[in-house]
Amino acid sequence: MYNKLNISNSLVSFWMNSKAGSINFRELSKKLSRTCGMFFKVRHLLPTTVLVSLYNSLFSSFLQYRIIVWGLTYEVHRRPIYLLQKKAVGAIAFKSFTSPSTPIFSKLKSLKLCELFESKLLTFVYESVNMVSPIFFTNFLKL
Repeated sequence: MYNKLNISNSLVSFWMNSKAGSINFRELSKKLSRTCGMFFKVRHLLPTTVLVSLYNSLFSSFLQYRIIVWGLTYEVHRRPIYLLQKKAVGAIAFKSFTSPSTPIFSKLKSLKLCELFESKLLTFVYESVNMVSPIFFTNFLKL
């Protein structure tokens, strides 16, 4: 007989090990790299507001997808994605890849990869503790 904790762990491990739950970091990096290339090609043709909107829809959406699951992965997987993010915002702001990225992120009102993960994780925990999220996640965080 399973108790709730065993069922929850079984579902989470099934989801993480299934093909739908796995994250292919090479594919993600390839998609983000193509998007960066697009920013370098169109940055002279479009205003910054449009570029920021494209960044949010084409680049940031890939970062936000299941970031709670893959955000704590090894640095070797996160680093290339973060560098691509820096490259994309540098292209939008017409800055070189070596220029400091913190002022660029502030100017564009965007979050770095680690800040995005922390924000999503804190939102998830808040919703789970306050019983706003589905009941599965509410029970998931109880000791």
